[in-house]
Amino acid sequence: FGIANFYGRPLEVTTSEGILATSAVACPNLDKDVISSMDRQHCLEKCSFILQDLDIDLTDRLCSLFGHHKTDIHPLLAIYHTEFDMSRWNYDSQLERERLTKEFCSYATKVCQSLELQGYWCDFIDPASGLPIRNVNSNDSFTECDEDFERLHDAIYLEDLGCCRALKHCQWGFHIFTGLIVSDAPHQVIEKLTQTLLNQATSLMPKMYF
Repeated sequence: FGIANFYGRPLEVTTSEGILATSAVACPNLDKDVISSMDRQHCLEKCSFILQDLDIDLTDRLCSLFGHHKTDIHPLLAIYHTEFDMSRWNYDSQLERERLTKEFCSYATKVCQSLELQGYWCDFIDPASGLPIRNVNSNDSFTECDEDFERLHDAIYLEDLGCCRALKHCQWGFHIFTGLIVSDAPHQVIEKLTQTLLNQATSLMPKMYF
């Protein structure tokens, strides 16, 4: 997980407990009710990890997609602030997308393995294809251009570009790449594991002096 490559101002502000709360300044176009509805988030500079509940319709869609029969599933959404505009297809954006796909899949694999060792079910979407990694029998896909994808978080939405649709962030615009992990583990278990993995990755970063 290429933590050393991450930079930029995060969406959240850090509290004394180390949990990250949403900053209203980051998304001025969102009203207070929307901001207060955003759930617990972990952020590592250029990448935010967002854990929240789903509505019934989207829960059913994801359960069917992943071939999971329980309804108490929770999505862990990774939102990366990219260097290049992902609505424009060029060599630089393609290379960045490929790199982030590898980084996300590596991180998601660690999350799944750790949760499965604790007795929970877990799977994630391959950002390149929109298909579940472990449920190989799925006949459905879930890509960033899917109309249900913007329902995962209030700060992202689809914009019609005429020839296609692209995912947009309320602060970062089209400079965004996402990854999705889904598990039936409780919120507190996923949150603790996410923080542990981020702390481990941060400890490997080189020291910086100014």
